[in-house]
Amino acid sequence: MFGRVQRFRSDLSRPQRWYAALCGNLSPSAETFRVQLDRCLTGLSPSKVLDAGCGKGTFSFYLAQRFPSAQVVGVDLCPDLHALGSNIDVCREMQERSGILNTRFEKLDLHELDAAGEYDLVVSIHVLEHIPDNEDVIRRLARALAPGGHLHIQMPRNGEHASGHHLCEELAAWSHDEHVGREYEPEELSAVLESFGLETVVCKTDGGWLQGWAWRIGESLRFRRRLVRLAIVLPFLKLMIWIGGRSIDDGTGNTVVLARKPRSLSRGEPEADGSGVAASASGFDRSARVSQPR
Repeated sequence: MFGRVQRFRSDLSRPQRWYAALCGNLSPSAETFRVQLDRCLTGLSPSKVLDAGCGKGTFSFYLAQRFPSAQVVGVDLCPDLHALGSNIDVCREMQERSGILNTRFEKLDLHELDAAGEYDLVVSIHVLEHIPDNEDVIRRLARALAPGGHLHIQMPRNGEHASGHHLCEELAAWSHDEHVGREYEPEELSAVLESFGLETVVCKTDGGWLQGWAWRIGESLRFRRRLVRLAIVLPFLKLMIWIGGRSIDDGTGNTVVLARKPRSLSRGEPEADGSGVAASASGFDRSARVSQPR
């Protein structure tokens, strides 16, 4: 079950750890992101995965369990946005206590990521909006891919965090302060990735009214620390998110993009330098993008 590994987090209270053991993931946001991640990764079987901005390791451990033969590397700059402790320290403790050994965690500023042609899958899930000059980070993530590898990015659409937080003014204020990096519409992010030599596979939003309302209600309760109420309604919110994630994309949610590095590049070969000239990929047809009907 997604998120059950959180029962090993020593920075959570005992009731929270018990709840994670029984019901899995404690965050409505993470559940929304997981639904989109699952849809994008169908059919992939990577051998080496990078979780770029792993936080407390929620998706690192999930990917390690989903791809048990893969090595998953989680990197993070460490300071926790919610003041619950050092991210990497928490991840390493969870790794030791859970026995999920196909993971490794490192402290790293993504502006200093220098991997080239190393990973079959790179994921960045709601991280880039917290990073100034994030186009440089996107370039580094693209360069880290091996030929045939995939880059999966989720992030708020431009200005999306400013709308939809009307249920919780504190959450809106937090988002305004913390989202210091550029936010991209799906087509904008796709164009940036293509300028770095990647092919777009999925270009969409995670929008859907049912999923959106489940997220708003859950995050408002979580941010206000109304945890008992959240614990009661969370299973129903997860069901709403699961159903909503399979409904028509109405274009109102977060940006979701999956891109692939062409196999024609040899491992470690430098790709487009970000000057706006995309590498050509034989046989790639823009009309072949996977997108939900609107």
